[in-house]
Amino acid sequence: MMDPALHDLRGSPEPFIGVSPGELRRSGLICAGAVALGGMAGWPLWGIGAAALLPWTPLLTLSTARIYRSSGWPSSTYSS
Repeated sequence: MMDPALHDLRGSPEPFIGVSPGELRRSGLICAGAVALGGMAGWPLWGIGAAALLPWTPLLTLSTARIYRSSGWPSSTYSS
């Protein structure tokens, strides 16, 4: 069992506070589907990599914006 301090009120993992588990699952499934489709279609490796990262972009952007709003830009770049 994870430490309760690492969860917000909705039970999301720490790196994605405020993002529902359903959104995380959806992004993971889209990522896996894009990698499978790209592999079967014969896409170049860079295309498969781009297709795998694309579904995570909104979640990472929202997480970065939330860190910036809560404590400023230096804390998001110098965090340990």
